[in-house]
Amino acid sequence: TDSLGTVLNQKFYNGFGDLFILSILPLINGDILYTGYAEFQPSPVREDVYALRTDSLLNAPPPIGINNSNVNLPEKIILYQNYPNPFNPTTYIRYDIPQSSQVTIKVYDILGKEVFSFNEYKLAGSYEVQFDGTNFASGMYFYSLEANGYKDVKKMVLVK
Repeated sequence: TDSLGTVLNQKFYNGFGDLFILSILPLINGDILYTGYAEFQPSPVREDVYALRTDSLLNAPPPIGINNSNVNLPEKIILYQNYPNPFNPTTYIRYDIPQSSQVTIKVYDILGKEVFSFNEYKLAGSYEVQFDGTNFASGMYFYSLEANGYKDVKKMVLVK
């Protein structure tokens, strides 16, 4: 398309679902590189990621291979026990989310005062956040995870 949205050239590829383009990169030689993901009906799950390279007329060679990205997607939301625990001065808070969502992780001291907060939109997958207790006193802390209406709280101990 041009800058006004007028279709200048289009090409249809056979498939069983929808392809979503996340990025387009024009290359020096005139080729175009597309990346994105595919959703196969009737499941609304992002099942495959792809990279497609075409010439300027949108002709593309057959794909060499496709990696199924949902092989290791978590089945439910899980907040794991931090590791190491007890810790000095850093620890890792690991969690799984089975679908994309806004994720909030908070750390509280023993009096319930929030001392750390992490808030970010994440795609489905497994993640970890590092908590650095260098500037905090030894003692028990609580950390929580909130995502898609789920909330869980766990304890951790900072020992200096």
